[in-house]
Amino acid sequence: MKEISSKDNRSFRKALSLKKKKYRDLYGEYLIEGPNLITEALKEGAEIEAVFVRPDFDELGSEGALLRDERIEGKLYQLSSSLFDELKDTETPQGIMAVIKKPEKAQPEIGEGDNIIVFDRLQDPGNIGTILRTADACGFRLAVFIKGTCDPFSPKVVRSAAGSIFRVPMFFAEDRDQAVDFIHGLNKTLVTTAMDAEYDCYQCDLSRDCAIVIGNEGNGVDPELIKRADLKIRIPMEGTIESLNASVAAGILMYERIRRQNERSITANS
Repeated sequence: MKEISSKDNRSFRKALSLKKKKYRDLYGEYLIEGPNLITEALKEGAEIEAVFVRPDFDELGSEGALLRDERIEGKLYQLSSSLFDELKDTETPQGIMAVIKKPEKAQPEIGEGDNIIVFDRLQDPGNIGTILRTADACGFRLAVFIKGTCDPFSPKVVRSAAGSIFRVPMFFAEDRDQAVDFIHGLNKTLVTTAMDAEYDCYQCDLSRDCAIVIGNEGNGVDPELIKRADLKIRIPMEGTIESLNASVAAGILMYERIRRQNERSITANS
């Protein structure tokens, strides 16, 4: 294990720069923190570029087994406590971090029946990470990010998404037109929420071949996207509430896939 105690060390400076989006884009890498997330990265086959540990990290405990994984051999660095604390993004350091290579950009393998989640200019990292995690749980096969959405590889998104960041493929659209053309090219139904929608989400089958758009926290779905939607729906609400938190709304809509599938299964077996 190599020891680093100087701020001028090249490996440390590069890792520190990854806290900013422009350098994550430049190097095609991002940071993850904590033994659980690094374990998930190894499990899912993510490419690890470097691993940094704090001097007080327990190498002999169960979490220390990570350091003996052959996939990080020669990539392990011990940072001084002050350098590690400068690199970390959490209040309480977990003692281990890693630099991960972003997945190669490629045409996603989306099949018939697969669903997609679409991020339309969302800004809250916690919302984006939670939605990615829920999409993973609901069997969604792709996340589309329209330009203007917070970087999904930012530390807070990665932490909120947990291991789902490694399992849900991503496509980045330069604008809404590219996103719509891409979605229709995959033969998916573009679904948006709208206040004046004729149907409640429970009246529509969202279990297959849907691309569900989640809009900006403050302004909702882009009106031009709503105009181009193949299906407009609303989430029924009582009282004077006009909207839901973006991640809550996304969860309701995405879990319609599972609810409908279970409904069909019960009907088929009755």
